[in-house]
Amino acid sequence: AKLVATNPDPNCPTDEGIRPGCGAIVAMLEAAAGVKAFSVGKPSPVMLRAARKELGLTTDQTIVIGDTMDTDILGGVQLGFKTILVLSGNTSRDDLSRFAYRPDKVVTSIGDLRH
Repeated sequence: AKLVATNPDPNCPTDEGIRPGCGAIVAMLEAAAGVKAFSVGKPSPVMLRAARKELGLTTDQTIVIGDTMDTDILGGVQLGFKTILVLSGNTSRDDLSRFAYRPDKVVTSIGDLRH
């Protein structure tokens, strides 16, 4: 059997607070099994490229919108897509200085994109 992960997110925000994400569970399984998981989700180019093709878009027509710099935004940046970071989830404005790459736009909430 192969170990396949949907994403490496260590945690997920919920209405009740933070809960362990896929990455936390996969890390436990990797340690127990002694194998490294293949992540098919963000930031994997496999999923993002497939989504772009399924939608019939070109790279310059594609925007990745997400709340996590090291999955959502990293995946978009690596493929040359435009990126929008939403500050309602895993990444705060103060976190941005830790990353060598930047989103094209930062918004407080997805509702800010209506304009």
